[in-house]
Amino acid sequence: MPSTGIDLDMKVLVFNQEVGKTKDVSLRRVFSIAPDTFRKPLVMITSRWHQEMAKYPPKPAHSVYNRTGRYGQGWHTVVEVTSTTFRGETGNNVKYGPYVGSAKRQVSFHKKAGWRTDEDVMADTANLLRIWFSDAVNDWAVSAGWELI
Repeated sequence: MPSTGIDLDMKVLVFNQEVGKTKDVSLRRVFSIAPDTFRKPLVMITSRWHQEMAKYPPKPAHSVYNRTGRYGQGWHTVVEVTSTTFRGETGNNVKYGPYVGSAKRQVSFHKKAGWRTDEDVMADTANLLRIWFSDAVNDWAVSAGWELI
């Protein structure tokens, strides 16, 4: 799947009521302090990508092709969070997978049959990605005595 991401240099404004101060905090800083902050949204978004990519469109009328289910079953996700990196990946290990679901390599008859591509799914879930990461940062800020404003 193509890459999508969150700009780690993006700043969020947080406010601490006890001391009455605001502070700009970059996502990179949040990650350096509490890398596990990003585990939950990574699991959520890669699971959603997996779910969406594994969906089969309705079988075309008059199709004689017998679907085996291998394409749908070939999807997997990997989430890795360490002190220096975080990565979420969804992929398919079926040889013909790119010809079905890759925007760059999808063949025309799969497109006509309604198979979604990686770029379709990424575009459709981009807002969820932002929301889930924002929620994770908000949870971190609240637990640290700050709140997003």
